[in-house]
Amino acid sequence: MLRRIRFVSGWLLKNLGMLPLSPRVKMAIHDIMMLAISSLIVQSRTYQAWQTSASGTRRVQRLLAGDKDTQLPDALLPYAPYAELWDALEARPMREDVPCIDVIIPVYRDYDQSLNAIYRAIETRIYNKTPYRVVVVNDCSPDAQLTEALRSLAQRHLFTLMENEENLGFVKTVNKAMRLEPSRDVVLLNSDTEVYHDWLDRMVAAAASHPRVATITPFSNNAEICSYPYFVRANMMALECDYATLDHLAARVNHGAVVEVPTGVGFCMWIARAALDEVGYFDEEHFGKGYGEENDFCCRTTAHGFVHLMACDVFVRHVGGSSFGSSKNKLIAKNYQILCGLHPEYHGHVQDILRRDPMAMYRQALDVGRIDAYWQSQHYTKGAILMVNHTLGGGTERHMRELITACAYEAIPCIILTSDPDDEDRLMLHVEGVQPTPNLSFRMSHDHAAMLDVLRRLNIRHMHVHHLIHFPSRIMEYLRSLSHDLGIAYDMTLHDYFPICPRVNLIDDSGYYCGEPAVTTCEQCVRSHYSFVGNHSVWEWRFRYAEFLGQARRVFVPSEDMHQRMKQHMPHLHYAVRVHAERFDDVPCVRTIPRMHGERLRVAVVGALSRIKGSAVLEELVRDVAGRDCAIDYTIIGYTDNAALSKGLPHCHVTGAYKEHEIGQYLDDVAPHLILIPSLWPETYCYALSIAWRFGIRPVVFDIGAPAERVRALGAEGGDVLPYAWVYEPQRINDWLSQQGYHSQPLVRPETVGYASMQDDYYGQLVL
Repeated sequence: MLRRIRFVSGWLLKNLGMLPLSPRVKMAIHDIMMLAISSLIVQSRTYQAWQTSASGTRRVQRLLAGDKDTQLPDALLPYAPYAELWDALEARPMREDVPCIDVIIPVYRDYDQSLNAIYRAIETRIYNKTPYRVVVVNDCSPDAQLTEALRSLAQRHLFTLMENEENLGFVKTVNKAMRLEPSRDVVLLNSDTEVYHDWLDRMVAAAASHPRVATITPFSNNAEICSYPYFVRANMMALECDYATLDHLAARVNHGAVVEVPTGVGFCMWIARAALDEVGYFDEEHFGKGYGEENDFCCRTTAHGFVHLMACDVFVRHVGGSSFGSSKNKLIAKNYQILCGLHPEYHGHVQDILRRDPMAMYRQALDVGRIDAYWQSQHYTKGAILMVNHTLGGGTERHMRELITACAYEAIPCIILTSDPDDEDRLMLHVEGVQPTPNLSFRMSHDHAAMLDVLRRLNIRHMHVHHLIHFPSRIMEYLRSLSHDLGIAYDMTLHDYFPICPRVNLIDDSGYYCGEPAVTTCEQCVRSHYSFVGNHSVWEWRFRYAEFLGQARRVFVPSEDMHQRMKQHMPHLHYAVRVHAERFDDVPCVRTIPRMHGERLRVAVVGALSRIKGSAVLEELVRDVAGRDCAIDYTIIGYTDNAALSKGLPHCHVTGAYKEHEIGQYLDDVAPHLILIPSLWPETYCYALSIAWRFGIRPVVFDIGAPAERVRALGAEGGDVLPYAWVYEPQRINDWLSQQGYHSQPLVRPETVGYASMQDDYYGQLVL
């Protein structure tokens, strides 16, 4: 079949090419003819027989049939149950009590989703005390396989089957089913849903909470105002837990909780028979094809004194959009206009609930419940640590994540507090392994009590502050308040010089190390150039930070060099040097490559090369190589903010960004003789240096900050330290480099740095 398709396609293109038509017209003719051919294939007896007998071939079927309506990856889409599962349902003893509810599932197409929805509705009867009947309505489906399966299953008395002789559309089909037993309440259940556990018992309990309830709607991943985790959004992402677990969590953390809403959502909606008797059925005249009919029904019942509730302790999965395909959005827009014309107050009611969002606290409870369940699955048994950090990535975030991993080995959970880049008043919580948790978002101005409540529920026992850049200016006062109200202490790790330098890195307007002058000079620098602390003066900023650090349990610094610098500015603080934990013995072989006589020296620069990391210095080095024809080639394994280097100067190549696990392959490809670390500021650690040691490539650093300190600690066998003054003399650097690498120089990697116990050795007798 594929050979024939290829032959026909080739024949069409060849003959169309002979016609005096524009390329656009030719391609349009080709596409139309190929669509016609594919339609003939799909409708052929051979294909229909294969489709009926095939199992698990949905991807191929969709490819041939051109079905593109789903928004979900195939891995997340439900599949039709195996024959053995249907057999097990049939073997169950029949319930003898009379059903009091009809669960109505209209079916039109999508074999897998429809059969899965029906199976789930039948399978969960065993968990529900409320007796109910499943009614499936086949609205003249064009899918012969689906129709045959429904008839076969109905003959086994698994559900009641109704079949329309012609396609009536959703609204007429549902009305027909709701009239089937006029004494019963009903639940409308879309054919692309999944229900779990005792879902119906919980909805019935919600209905009993008010004497005039017309509809009940549960939480779902895709249900407008009832959506979770994001509000009013189709949540198609995979969570760390399955949907059945999420329903179980909802039943536990939101037990018995209901919220009054202006309208139900029709994907899964319990409807009181009393409301149908008093107001009537869905409006077939205005909403015949569906979308908007349940909203219209809710508006009419509201006018009669009924209310509509959301059952916050029930979660039902909803794939969405399986019945209408690409016409969905147009139909929604059209019917919304009709709805607002019939009920002018509807739009205002919806806007009001969007503004108030009374479901937020219950979505938040689900976020917390998911985190708690995840921590239990990881066997975390100790109190949690709140990690406070920016969202800029880099070494600070890497170190924090390494700490989180190390704590996990000791059954210590961690949760991260960050600022919202789009809202300076908002703070957000999230946990590695539990994504997303958008409802753990709090305004500093008026959500303090809610933040405290969540942190207490998560058993936060300690706070570790890493960096406060891009947080609101009042963040230090806020964190002290959190610490006081929770009754916990906090530590802080200084990853750079933000507490004393509002420009972070001790770099002045020349782009080089400032020398840490008197505060009056710093004031002038900040007034003349960009500062990350707004209108605060340097002395005021240092005073506020000193106060915050002074109340910390411990102030960690990653190097002795930083310790000595900070002591000059804030001598009253007690610092604890905590070198970052790293392994240097996890690379199987040393990759030092001796430079052969006459060979050009290959120098690598690793990481994101900004100006303070030496991009301007490297540009001058590369230009000097080109001007004097030095035998050196530079490669930036990473990327740079330097436009000249990015565009490709001679003797310099930029690989582009890489993932951490790829660095070994890049180093193999480049095969550098040396790794140059041209940083201009007194770095406090430097992961690029660690990479050089891990892979056995000799590092070259300038005599400033922790890189120089770390190399000197190993002696001459650990690398080379160049005078900092050479950063102004690119020729001198190139001349020195030109003489290097002719012999395989001995290189000693440092010992692996680790802590026997994070709780005791790193944090220092921390009580969790």
